[in-house]
Amino acid sequence: MKLGITQTDSFIRCAKCGALISETGEYNQKYCVNCGNPLLLDAIYEYEETIQQIKDDTIKQIADKLSKNPDIKDTVLKLLED
Repeated sequence: MKLGITQTDSFIRCAKCGALISETGEYNQKYCVNCGNPLLLDAIYEYEETIQQIKDDTIKQIADKLSKNPDIKDTVLKLLED
């Protein structure tokens, strides 16, 4: 997925959906109003931190379930492979 912006002359567009963000070359939106893509560097960092937290939480939940139900381990591993 493309994060941030693309710029041609003074036209700034969302790198993900192509929505026009600015015609003057200046903007202060953190996120695209069309698709929610992070536009500014701090918004990109926030987005990446959120994604990492979701991954970490998911792994923890899977590990917890496997420790409580070892008989589902093969099923979970098969699902993760697919």
